[in-house]
Amino acid sequence: MGVLSEELFDELSGILFKGVFFTVQKALPYLRDGASVVLVGAGDSDKLGRVGTSIYMATKAAVRSLARMLSAELLSRRIRVNVLGPGMTDTPIITREGGGIPGMTPEDLRT
Repeated sequence: MGVLSEELFDELSGILFKGVFFTVQKALPYLRDGASVVLVGAGDSDKLGRVGTSIYMATKAAVRSLARMLSAELLSRRIRVNVLGPGMTDTPIITREGGGIPGMTPEDLRT
């Protein structure tokens, strides 16, 4: 496991998980019964155990777990919750100056 500062941990988990959680929480009052929620995850990439990506992959697993829990919690409203896993996508968190994941280059993350 690479060295990860608490500040970067908070930033990454805030973007990749906390943001998803609170977006869904804010949206729920506006959803009709029988609606659908689609969360964007990372496919099965968090199951591969790639060296150097522990925080990134942990947040992706957290999103999938959140979807399972929300499905149970929203069952009475018939709201479906799914996770879409499009695979690696070049986003600012991957390509930003200084890198998004300690010890990983954008090229490392794309392969």
